[in-house]
Amino acid sequence: MKAKLTSFDNIVEAEIIKRVAKFSILVEDHGEQKLALLRNTGRLNDLVFEGAKALCALRGKGKTTCELLGVLISDDLAALVDTKVQMMGFEEAVKRKLIPWIKQWEIVSKEKSVDDLRIDYYVRRGYEEGFVELKSAVKFYEGCAMYPDCPTKRGRKHLEALCELKKRGFRSLVVFVAAHPLAKRFKPDEASDPMFAKVLKQAYMCGVEVYALKIVLNRKGEVLLIDPDLPVDL
Repeated sequence: MKAKLTSFDNIVEAEIIKRVAKFSILVEDHGEQKLALLRNTGRLNDLVFEGAKALCALRGKGKTTCELLGVLISDDLAALVDTKVQMMGFEEAVKRKLIPWIKQWEIVSKEKSVDDLRIDYYVRRGYEEGFVELKSAVKFYEGCAMYPDCPTKRGRKHLEALCELKKRGFRSLVVFVAAHPLAKRFKPDEASDPMFAKVLKQAYMCGVEVYALKIVLNRKGEVLLIDPDLPVDL
């Protein structure tokens, strides 16, 4: 399956110089250095490094004049690192009923407050209600998209909250966006955060549904859904 979810027409190719701060990187576009917005809190050590080829979207004037959407992996395909665009892709796929395990459900609201946390989506099917938390699995190792690439206390809290919501009668899902073109499966990165992997298994045993979908970026700036139900290894 391959479906175009959205696209960007203001794409430029640039070379990564270095990561400047948590949310910004320095790139070079035809000899001109630019500060690019980075919407991903992961370490991204296997993608964001000196000399990597980036696909950036121009965003006008300001401190950051472009935003890093992806990092080229092949001649045509890039790992989609921008978490906002990952969410846009997921939302479009749900709207167009391209994902079998949530086909009859609709997104009612985003950033739903649950106790002291915010869950990405509140969803509904008739009188049934549910919650979906989306995670960016852009790290790649031995054929697998992985999450997280660094310890994530917040990620573990989200899983615990989903487990509690399941106990209250809500459908609860954690969805990993496998955003690397070479990914054939998803699995948690136990080396980066063994506790997250443990809590994920506990949440699954509690009834939390665990899914992965493969969404990537191509050189033309198109966001593509490659697989709506990528295999998951827990």
